[in-house]
Amino acid sequence: MVLAQDLRDAVLQAAFSGNLTEQLTSDTNVQITIDIIKSEKNALIKKKNARDDVNFPEIDEDEKAFLIPENWSWARIGDVGIYKKGPFGSALTKSMFIPKSDDSIKVYEQKNAIQKDFSLGDYYISKEYYEDKMKSFTVESGDLIVSCAGTIGETYVMPDNIELGIINQALMRMNIVDSVNIDYFLKYFDHILKEEARKKSKGSAIKNIPPFDIFKKMLIPLPPIEEQQRIVDRINELMKKIDEYEKVEKGLLALEQRFPDDMKNALLQAAMQGKLTEQLESDSSVDEMLDSIKEEKKQLIKEKKIKKEKTLPPIEEDDIPFDIPDNWRWERFANIAILNPRNSLDDALEISFIPMPLISTRFDGSHEFEIKKWKDVKKGYTHFANGDIAIAKITPCFENSKAAIFSGLKNGIGVGTTELHVAR
Repeated sequence: MVLAQDLRDAVLQAAFSGNLTEQLTSDTNVQITIDIIKSEKNALIKKKNARDDVNFPEIDEDEKAFLIPENWSWARIGDVGIYKKGPFGSALTKSMFIPKSDDSIKVYEQKNAIQKDFSLGDYYISKEYYEDKMKSFTVESGDLIVSCAGTIGETYVMPDNIELGIINQALMRMNIVDSVNIDYFLKYFDHILKEEARKKSKGSAIKNIPPFDIFKKMLIPLPPIEEQQRIVDRINELMKKIDEYEKVEKGLLALEQRFPDDMKNALLQAAMQGKLTEQLESDSSVDEMLDSIKEEKKQLIKEKKIKKEKTLPPIEEDDIPFDIPDNWRWERFANIAILNPRNSLDDALEISFIPMPLISTRFDGSHEFEIKKWKDVKKGYTHFANGDIAIAKITPCFENSKAAIFSGLKNGIGVGTTELHVAR
């Protein structure tokens, strides 16, 4: 079965290799877009007072992970934006945090990116420390924040009217140029860059976004700006359908997992309702069988082999859980069985002693059980014999199929745990 996540990955791979949308001659020449991107990045550097990147090396053919259309271009991540990681650990510690006030500046955390909520968190620093040491870490409306440790790659575009604040050590701030569709960038980042970040992080237990000298050199395929929007629209359209498929898929998987039990239950239910076999006119009368059982029990009482039982109430319409064929009958269980019978045997004879761990469905006597003298166990234990049915009284054992039809018992007799009900 094709999993929904496999479909998502296939859609995204097709999108970023130019196989999901049509390339139009009316689209802006991508080289023009590349030139505009350079100009826009320089403007961002000035606006954010950021350090200019050194020139990145030319893109080698071996770096290109897949083919893209002729009117697209490969670029480095560092070419399409500016990036700032949070302050070094000792530069921002809890001892510096103060209560919120008119003179405080908010410290944004990983949970703001992970939960997509700027209002979370109550860490603040003084305005004085902000102006003196932390101003380069400022986060503003429109900035992208990214979780960089533990749960890596969760992104959040900071909305309008946020509190003036800074990023903490576990966040990265990204500002992407206008000529790269932010939704296109984020979808690519989530699909490819997050995975690359995991692979290239240095092997601590908690993975991190890789160092900037690696991160900024990662590649991104750039279509014309118009096609970027078409790709985003097409991805969103297909992901909605995949989400719908996933619901069906989960239902089918659940059904598949339940099928053996459901089939077994359905077969047993059909059998007990008389729908699994044909009722034949040549069959003996069930009424005669019930009369024979009554006579047999009367004889056992007369011979003092069993005690006389209380008369059970007649079966009412409300007692009947489902319909059965006309030539079948409902009967109370105690009327067709001897419940918890007692055995009688010569004291010197040996019998089987069976503890609870050996009780299992269709017990067949093949286990190596203990042999005891009848005189030592005839009191204080549950009695049973070959052919008897045993069912556990206690719920945990009952739920784990602690039931048995006994056979192969020494001298045809056995005793065991008092946690069993026995029917003969």
